[in-house]
Amino acid sequence: MDLKQVAEDIPEYSTFLTIEELAASTHQLKTDFPHMVSTKVVGHSQSGFPIELISIGSGPKSALVVGTPHPNEPIGTMTIEFLTRYLCENPDFLEETGYTWHFIKTIDPDGLKLNEGWLKGPFTLNNYLTHFFREAFRDQAEYSFPADYKILKFDKPTPQTLAWKTALDLVKPDFLYSLHNSEMGGVFYLITSEASPLKETFAELPEWAGLALDPVGEPGVCDNSFGPSISPMISITKIIDELEVGGVTDPTPFWGGGYSSSEYALRYGSFSLVVEMPYWDNKQFLDESPTGQSYHALLREFLATEEEFMGWLQPKIEVVRPFIDGETNLWLHAIDEQLGGATRRKAGLGKALEKPEDDRPATQADVFTYNGVMRLFRQRPLTMFKRMLEIEQAHGNCHPEFGPLHEAASARLAEVCDELENTLSYRNIPIRDLVMVQACAGLATAAFVKGRN
Repeated sequence: MDLKQVAEDIPEYSTFLTIEELAASTHQLKTDFPHMVSTKVVGHSQSGFPIELISIGSGPKSALVVGTPHPNEPIGTMTIEFLTRYLCENPDFLEETGYTWHFIKTIDPDGLKLNEGWLKGPFTLNNYLTHFFREAFRDQAEYSFPADYKILKFDKPTPQTLAWKTALDLVKPDFLYSLHNSEMGGVFYLITSEASPLKETFAELPEWAGLALDPVGEPGVCDNSFGPSISPMISITKIIDELEVGGVTDPTPFWGGGYSSSEYALRYGSFSLVVEMPYWDNKQFLDESPTGQSYHALLREFLATEEEFMGWLQPKIEVVRPFIDGETNLWLHAIDEQLGGATRRKAGLGKALEKPEDDRPATQADVFTYNGVMRLFRQRPLTMFKRMLEIEQAHGNCHPEFGPLHEAASARLAEVCDELENTLSYRNIPIRDLVMVQACAGLATAAFVKGRN
């Protein structure tokens, strides 16, 4: 398989597509290749939007590729746009893969719709944060698969998850590819089990796009035990095991969802891949040079800003809570989960400060993590609070407190966005380059899965 040729054939993409544009493109593909493409509705979103399974090829192996497992991660929709047409236009290549390919362009069309405000650009931190949405774990397509394991009892899958489950039960994939992406940093990989033949390819692919491997990945999740920037898939059962050992009897405050798609797919022996790669490039995360500040001093500064942020936002949320349906409001679920995570993060960093023997010089990479990535991440509940108030008022819930609180949240978000834009340097990574890494990593992994049996 000539991945270099595949990479060269990827076109330029200037924007992401809306759910309507993605659906229209699917139907055009079916019109252009009526004998190669079939579609099947495997479910509907909460709002009733059809979720289509696209099938191409007739190889003995089966692959399922799923876009927007998180709704603020649309790179995968463009990867599927490329792969579906490329496989149809290159039947010899399709046959060479040895697969029947199945695709879901967007498993969360409702969530993608709520991110639509930034999909056409400009691709700035400001525009992204202003139009950001992402559900809590229990409301996500990726993490609300039914689960019954020790203290974890979860039986409320979303309609989107049920569609994904239907596709998995139908396809029983040898290879499952959930198309995630990150915001800023480097590239790292999560896989089901060790795959030594993929190490070289996984190391090379980011270089083709001028990107770098992320040596840390997702803190607390990645251990690079399968190779440089290659870690095992997130294991919900492992999380539950650790909580149980710690004496936890109710996992909800720590884990509010169910199984992930990859854990559900284990019943079919599926090999799963996740490739995390950013929208924005900033190589400071690789800079291990000292800053002249101690690491603990940096942590204390970050915790002080975290305390101030929580103290500003939390009381405002409590003001509106009695006037919003907390059982069904996805925005409130997400805000509460984000703030709960911030509380646990604060406690964890506080414990780190209790060990003066672990202090060291702070690096430029540390500064990037706490003054860049973590500050960007911190704004999620703020922007969702602002947008929740907009939607509530648009639907006729016009409590007198909502207007002033929305005005305050808007002003705070604008201030934060301006500060981030002025202090963080970054390069917009061309969508084509991100599609290249994601598509080629998937094709390489599919070949590995085919070859190991």
